[in-house]
Amino acid sequence: MPGSNQCRYRKGKEQMEQVLDNLESEQVKTRFFSKLSETIVGKYVGYWYPLREIRAEIDVIAFEADFLEDEKILHCIRDIFAGHGIINVCVIPEFGNVYYSDSFLEDILWRDDDGYEFPHFFEQYTFDESHEWLIYKSHNSTVTFAGKWLVQELKDNIRNYEKGITEYGRQKEK
Repeated sequence: MPGSNQCRYRKGKEQMEQVLDNLESEQVKTRFFSKLSETIVGKYVGYWYPLREIRAEIDVIAFEADFLEDEKILHCIRDIFAGHGIINVCVIPEFGNVYYSDSFLEDILWRDDDGYEFPHFFEQYTFDESHEWLIYKSHNSTVTFAGKWLVQELKDNIRNYEKGITEYGRQKEK
């Protein structure tokens, strides 16, 4: 993890987040958004799929966030990532600095007093060093998963996944 100088522990657990300083964070964001803009049809203006059209060859599936707030679905998603050995991720939040986290699998099963929830209150991008997959959470209550193997495994393992696809995302499914 590039020279991060700030670490924070999560609620006394052994998991750690490494928060990049402002300069490092801006450098990571600049590189990331430069690459992300190459996937957009037209000019990148702050949002990604399904809020913007992307190139046809990119494998994506976008769900309504409410659809993902099901314990079985969240466990399925968690198991898919665990099956690929994905633990450490980079998170680019809309607000705040970029950070690296080793609690990704636990974060998928985030829960509050009302039950399980796939947090989606602001723009956030999550990926690992392989750059083979991406999760984009949008303030429009959509969650997009990208990457050939990830999209295929979600379709193969989430029963009736079609019911959760966003209206925006239905256009790409056709």
